[in-house]
Amino acid sequence: YLNTPILHADRILMNAADSALRLFHVTRALSYTPMDDCKGQWETSSAESAITFSAVGFQFARKLQAILGVPVGIIESSWGGTPIEAWMDSASLSSVGRSLPSATKTGSAKPNPHDPASLYNAMVNPVAGYGIRGFLWYQGEANRVHPSGYARLMEAMVRGWRQAWRQDSLPFYFVQIAPYAYGKDADSVPYLREQQALAARLIPHSGMVVTTDVGSEFTIHPPDKTTVARRLLYWALGDTYGRKGI
Repeated sequence: YLNTPILHADRILMNAADSALRLFHVTRALSYTPMDDCKGQWETSSAESAITFSAVGFQFARKLQAILGVPVGIIESSWGGTPIEAWMDSASLSSVGRSLPSATKTGSAKPNPHDPASLYNAMVNPVAGYGIRGFLWYQGEANRVHPSGYARLMEAMVRGWRQAWRQDSLPFYFVQIAPYAYGKDADSVPYLREQQALAARLIPHSGMVVTTDVGSEFTIHPPDKTTVARRLLYWALGDTYGRKGI
């Protein structure tokens, strides 16, 4: 994003080369029906491959590899400004009373990234079942206007993802919405944060990262991605990998 720099970006990229770290970026796509394949390829970590990757996801994986001392791979599937419903499968949506759109309903043969299940079908389903240790989730801004029920949506989404991977206890670590000013929607944002905190209690094997002290009221994409990545890492190391004292 223009004019939303990442803190210490040059330093991060300068040290990005790591032959034991692999990055896979799922190419953006949309679909009304579940897809079995996606575009993208595994790349060795370098400044060139990292510069277009999630800054939070990359730093999380980079630090995890350094601490564990084993090869690490991370898959990024993302589309900024999209609602949680777009990342849920049809069964999960139905379980919380949300309807699935169709080409007839939308008046177009092409889905958009705000359509329920459109991103799950094209950007999650193709990698469902791939061998992983857990999920990282950083979303919420697009649901801020209507925060009611967000916790139940997240609970249903995680349950659906775990069913797709056939692992009921896959860890799910997520980031609370950034502390941006949010203009006319500012009054609804605390309710969304409340829903996110509730989700952490509803979803087993989950953990939430708070960012109210490391954000920026002037940009919805706060520059300090390093602290956010580190806090996600604390969850993974202490909870998933059982590192004592964390």
